[in-house]
Amino acid sequence: MSNVPGMMSSGSEPDAQGVNVDEKKRKRMISNRESARRSRMKKQKLLEDLVTEVASLKVQIHNNTSKYEALMQKIVVLESENNALKVQQMELAQYLKNLQLMQTQMELLEFNLMNQPGRTLCDIIVDINEPPKVQSWQCHGSNQPAIMASTEMNPEEGSNDNGCEVDASLDEMNVSATQSRPYNPNKVDSTFPKKRKKSSEASGPDFSTSLIDVAMLLGDNIRTVDLELIRSIAFKMLSWQRPWTP
Repeated sequence: MSNVPGMMSSGSEPDAQGVNVDEKKRKRMISNRESARRSRMKKQKLLEDLVTEVASLKVQIHNNTSKYEALMQKIVVLESENNALKVQQMELAQYLKNLQLMQTQMELLEFNLMNQPGRTLCDIIVDINEPPKVQSWQCHGSNQPAIMASTEMNPEEGSNDNGCEVDASLDEMNVSATQSRPYNPNKVDSTFPKKRKKSSEASGPDFSTSLIDVAMLLGDNIRTVDLELIRSIAFKMLSWQRPWTP
């Protein structure tokens, strides 16, 4: 009777060990499943966060693109305004230069008025408008050899007639040179070739107009520009000096 419980206890020990092993396996499987589930949840959460971040970055890129386009438009407008200001700066610099020139001319006129107390501004304007007197040596002295050569080539014609005709043409040239007329760079003086042709026909093919007369004709246009500028400044000063009448 005593051997029966011993045999029963020895048979129950392997069963208990098998039950313990199965319990451990089951717990291990449950823990593995829980860890896998937690890992999947972490990955899903990370993926959702990344998708949200990508969406926010796309919104920021769109906003930055619109801001960049607006800035580029402002830059284009500012560049056009800068170019316009540069052109205006050049115009103002030229205007300032003209004003300085006018101021210099006005100071010169004031200096002339101070040095000539007995004269008025009207007298100076009359002197400016009056053409300078033509000296006799300017018309005849330089042309005397050409006239003598023309008389030697044409002995049959009277020397007095040729000389008078050439002198008259030169007088007309000098008088036309001393008369003030507005300067026009596009208009060519057509009187000089006609008068030169007339004098050459009168004195012969070897006759040439003197360099002094040519210089006077060429310098006439340059002189008239200065006279017009001084005349305009003088008239402005005269209008400023007039008393105001209601």
